[in-house]
Amino acid sequence: MSSPTRFPSGVVNVSPGNTLADYIAPDPTKVLTFWDDFAPYTATDWVITATSVGAGTSAAAQRDDGVGGIVRITTAANEDDSLWLQQSHDGGTNDLEAWQFQSGKKAWFKAKFLMEEATQQDIIIGIHKTQTDPIDTAPTDGIWFQKDDGDADLDFHIAKNSVFTTASAIATVSDATSLTVGFYWDGVDTIEYFVDDVKKGTLSSGTIPDDEYMAISFGTQNGAAAAKYVDVDYIFAAVER
Repeated sequence: MSSPTRFPSGVVNVSPGNTLADYIAPDPTKVLTFWDDFAPYTATDWVITATSVGAGTSAAAQRDDGVGGIVRITTAANEDDSLWLQQSHDGGTNDLEAWQFQSGKKAWFKAKFLMEEATQQDIIIGIHKTQTDPIDTAPTDGIWFQKDDGDADLDFHIAKNSVFTTASAIATVSDATSLTVGFYWDGVDTIEYFVDDVKKGTLSSGTIPDDEYMAISFGTQNGAAAAKYVDVDYIFAAVER
């Protein structure tokens, strides 16, 4: 194993004369960062919306195994039961819409999840406007990954004022198999999207949602009359200030 490069005097990313010029680490105020490894999962960090067609309750709970932490979302056992989570600012009552894709400001998103069944479930994970039932009514603004009931294709969506740009079937989801997804906004006109840390393509259009504030969001809906689960291992997001 090679030895790491060492910088005992520190590493900085600001110019001389800056307030933090002699700070021995990169300036933390340059980037707004969100990181949740779900170790532990805290329900009050999220606005949680459950939709039940019949009897039973959908729920999110901490798994008691897995490196770091994992939150498991389990739907009730009716077709189209769902559970959706959006980041909260007040203990789970209201959404924290603190994210915006701005011109000149780069942004990053990465998440890891697995679905119990590849075809008979929907999933959405990304950053979008408040929407308590995003499968039936798509968010008006946002950037997210989505897999629909009835196929195993993972799609990537960008929406601004209900105008959508989509990259379809960027990957195939398999039963109970972890998948890492992510995107990078260059701050100009292009978004690159990734699966398992491999770049799958780019989207460039006028549908970048640059005029709305949005929330980190994820959730699932089942596509059969049986309880289904999704495990989310982690979510990371960052945007330049």
